Amino acid sequence: MAPFVHFDPAMLTGFKLWLCTMQWYGYRFREGEIARIYRLGGADLAAAEFYELLQSESWKQRWSRQAWLQDLQRQVEAVDQSGSRLISYFDKDYPFLLRFMSRPPLSLHIIGESAWRLFQPLTVVGSRTPSQTAIEWMEIELFQLLKGTDLILASGGARGIDQKAHQLCRRSGRPTLVFLPSGLGAPYPSTWRRDMKSVVADGGAMVSCFKPDQPMFKNQFHIRNALLAGVSAMTLIVEAKRRSGTLITAKWAAELDREVGVVPMSPFSGAGGLDLLKSGARLVTDWTDLKAVFEQMPKLSDLAIAPEHHAEKDKVRRPDRWPNR
Repeated sequence: MAPFVHFDPAMLTGFKLWLCTMQWYGYRFREGEIARIYRLGGADLAAAEFYELLQSESWKQRWSRQAWLQDLQRQVEAVDQSGSRLISYFDKDYPFLLRFMSRPPLSLHIIGESAWRLFQPLTVVGSRTPSQTAIEWMEIELFQLLKGTDLILASGGARGIDQKAHQLCRRSGRPTLVFLPSGLGAPYPSTWRRDMKSVVADGGAMVSCFKPDQPMFKNQFHIRNALLAGVSAMTLIVEAKRRSGTLITAKWAAELDREVGVVPMSPFSGAGGLDLLKSGARLVTDWTDLKAVFEQMPKLSDLAIAPEHHAEKDKVRRPDRWPNR
């Protein structure tokens, strides 16, 4: 192993960023490797030459040490330009429920506040071309949910159901969580360059697991959808066709043993949701159905497990109380 070198704070930010991008773009962390790196550098992360700690020789052949450091420096500059901050898997601000994914992102880029520490998120997804009935249901039921509970809404920022969920949070004075399929410095849809200011002003956050300058690619929607399913105790499908990214989010939620709720809509516009109901998803007709689900969930104070507890595990078990179906 090469001798340790000193990383300045900016390079430390870059390392956290690279932990994330290495995972999503080809590097397969071996059992215990994340914990080993954390233990070796956890007390003073700026003291380690992390490239030399990685075990995969094939990965090092793809990324030389020089190329790694050059790209890392570019991404540090992109973080500064995007105005984001970096939250690593080992930080207390990291969303608790994401730790229970089999491959959680090792770092997240955030613009705004870590609203999940104060409020329980409900993930809301659906069609990009929703029916008027779906919009009216959201206007009445989700608005009342936000007024009558301590919940906030998380969604993917796309037009249609996603953006309506974010708008309802802002109208009710609640934070919203916008998970993008791109870097925060290259937001998709591009309208978020303008609209992210209002999200931050209301105490919400723009969130991405991608490099700040990463443009949108099709495969990144699947990763974003997995995070939406992982950050919440429940995913609500307002309206979905049979072939849609919404159903991918529902699949992720089911695999994570989270609740999947469906608002029954017309088979012409919501056949995908009706199929989920046939498969055992929870029927949701009004806001009280959603309230009842979260009243059975653990409270935020019950979920406050120190991040060091998870540093010894690359994959953690779900709590015994999580969730009751």
